[in-house]
Amino acid sequence: MYISPAARLKYWKPNIVSQERFLFDMAKLLVSPADVVWDIGANAGVFSVAASSVAGPTGRILAFEADSWLVNLVLRTARSLGTQYSMIDVINVAVASELGFADFAIAARSRASNFLVSAGGSDQAGGVRSTYRVLTIGLDSMLSITLPPKVIKIDIEGAELMALRGGTRIVNEIRPRILCEVDKKNAEGIRDLFLKGNYRIYDAENSGRPPIPTDMPTLNTLFLPSEDPLNQSLKN
Repeated sequence: MYISPAARLKYWKPNIVSQERFLFDMAKLLVSPADVVWDIGANAGVFSVAASSVAGPTGRILAFEADSWLVNLVLRTARSLGTQYSMIDVINVAVASELGFADFAIAARSRASNFLVSAGGSDQAGGVRSTYRVLTIGLDSMLSITLPPKVIKIDIEGAELMALRGGTRIVNEIRPRILCEVDKKNAEGIRDLFLKGNYRIYDAENSGRPPIPTDMPTLNTLFLPSEDPLNQSLKN
């Protein structure tokens, strides 16, 4: 992988797997060979690469990232991967409720905390370095131009409820496994959305142990369709 401390300072430490053990563990748990995976808020592409290694050469990874600087970083990584990995398509766009334009803020502290201004971001941003306009797209609109996902990872700094509201077909018809970072302000709305879609909710926050059932989304939450056989494995 091509990395930079501007993406997240801890990436500059040796062994990125140990620094992002949670994302690698979740890729192994959720992704299967030949899967299509959407990485919403790809940042430096850690989950995209982890998923690519599991899905293998017959899989397909779509990495959505609004920051053009990070897009170039992920593109360099994608071009360097061997034939045993899935192809990673890197898409320079923000995911929101629908097609349009929005103001996007580059965080002062780390580009991992960049955010859509309308979503508010988090206190991890440490202020704003700059803002510019970006194209936004809704999740459901992607279904007309690319393969439907088996797994989705979402980490978009408070815009997750907005994005999921633009993905009703994804939740109700496609029914992928969804790993989502959930801001507290969005927890109730996201819970209701997934319960209505007949999903089960798991606290996936602590790396090193299987996700456990929960009534309310946590910072890192796993949502599984009720019919997914992984529910039984996690129950046991």
